[in-house]
Amino acid sequence: TYHLFFKNIEELKVYGNYFEGTYAQVYADSIIFDDTSDYGATGNVVIENNEFVNICQYAIVFWDYCDVQLKVVGNKFKNCGVDGANDGYIRAVVTLVLAQLKNENTTVLVEKNEMENVDALVRVQYANMTAEKVNVGVKDNIFISWAEPQPITNNGEGKEALINAEYNYFGQEVTDESFKGV
Repeated sequence: TYHLFFKNIEELKVYGNYFEGTYAQVYADSIIFDDTSDYGATGNVVIENNEFVNICQYAIVFWDYCDVQLKVVGNKFKNCGVDGANDGYIRAVVTLVLAQLKNENTTVLVEKNEMENVDALVRVQYANMTAEKVNVGVKDNIFISWAEPQPITNNGEGKEALINAEYNYFGQEVTDESFKGV
């Protein structure tokens, strides 16, 4: 289940909404950009000043075929991605499963968000993502608490450092091992 489902969308702003899930419901997402169409999203996509509460899987997920200039700014995420399934998947608040970009011009900026009791904040999925194809910035966020060993991760096999994660506040202890591909 999901709150918003987009496909073939060009230019979008999601602003000032409250999204609440049931927390116990497995595989419930808030905002999905689909991969079964020509493309999920292109152009400028802004997700700003929203609140996501009890979303048991992904708060924001981009599947294949998205070429966006994405900004996730000023949102609050509480109890997101922590569904207790213990199935080995990292359910990050912002998940990029962009295996097949149509061009090499994707920029993602995740800034000034607040996370409390989330699985992880940002996950980049595929090894074929390179710095030439995607630029991901994660900065000025407040991480109060999270479940995964890595709150920010490039989950791809290539482990190229695709994520610039400077100037974030962490309410739990972090070490070099807390960041993968960052």
